Amino acid sequence: MAKIQQLPSGAYRIQCCVNHVRKNFTGYNKRELKWEAAQWEYEQKQKKNPDNITVYEVVETYISLRSAILSPSTVAGYTRMLDNNFTEIKDVRMGNLNENKVQKWINGLSKNLSPKSVRNIYGLFRAATKINYDITMAQKVKVEYATPSVNQLKDIFMATKDTEIELAIILAAWCGLRISEVRGLKWCDVTENEIKINEAIVDVKGKPVSKTPKTTNSTRNIAIPPYIYNLIKKQPHKNDYVVPYTASKITNQFYRILKNNNINHCRFHDLRHVNASIMLMLGVPDKYAMKRGGWATERIMKDIYQQTFKDEESIVNNKIDDYFFTLTCADICAD
Repeated sequence: MAKIQQLPSGAYRIQCCVNHVRKNFTGYNKRELKWEAAQWEYEQKQKKNPDNITVYEVVETYISLRSAILSPSTVAGYTRMLDNNFTEIKDVRMGNLNENKVQKWINGLSKNLSPKSVRNIYGLFRAATKINYDITMAQKVKVEYATPSVNQLKDIFMATKDTEIELAIILAAWCGLRISEVRGLKWCDVTENEIKINEAIVDVKGKPVSKTPKTTNSTRNIAIPPYIYNLIKKQPHKNDYVVPYTASKITNQFYRILKNNNINHCRFHDLRHVNASIMLMLGVPDKYAMKRGGWATERIMKDIYQQTFKDEESIVNNKIDDYFFTLTCADICAD
């Protein structure tokens, strides 16, 4: 797509040329303007010969047409995939595309990328081209999460106490917030009894961008105790946001504290896994756990976030053994 220019008036202009046909698009809404230009370019190319359009052009148009409705981080992710992972296939004309070429491309990607990454890339290809070849993918690899144990979480709380990121740690582990939601929490969303999660801050091309939370279920209210409310009140009022730090500042300081205190390394996001796992350990019903954590589906919560703790596994195993002992051995042993 042609580059967008800002005019002295403040409006934006895109000049397009397809098959020697020129058209200008002018307006003040940048995203809407890009959508209109992308739609026009795609229609002009299809008029002449739809089979002559390249894979790159099809995927680029797919991304552009959805840039107004997808989150900025999703659009940026799709764009990175297109620029970095479609090299082998991007110049192939749609009329020359076949299953063997796509399989070869997928095989090449699989040598350097994880099965999950390759599936995501192929998912973008499939959505954009509306083609669903019978492609063989590498087998999924079971992910081993570095979810801290309860004792490790205690150590993390102690090590981060009275630091700049103490509240960020509490919000992630105690309330189950994503780091984007921690960064998006505003002072106006805090009351003495609850916090409202209705904004997230993500980094797109190195700059913070405000967006809605990840899913519709992620917009939620979470009750907070006086302990968390008092922590929030202690935060410096630097701007509209309660935790006015970048994601890199939070995570880098978190990793440094773990290392300096000989605590097993984990991701900041693993604190959200801890939250889900503790709710499971405490027997919190799925319906309430999902609402509190803002998960879109029960499967995501159970398969990805809820882990088991070794100490609790031992307790559960002993309970099971004791129960079956009473069924099979108690009378025999008594004799």
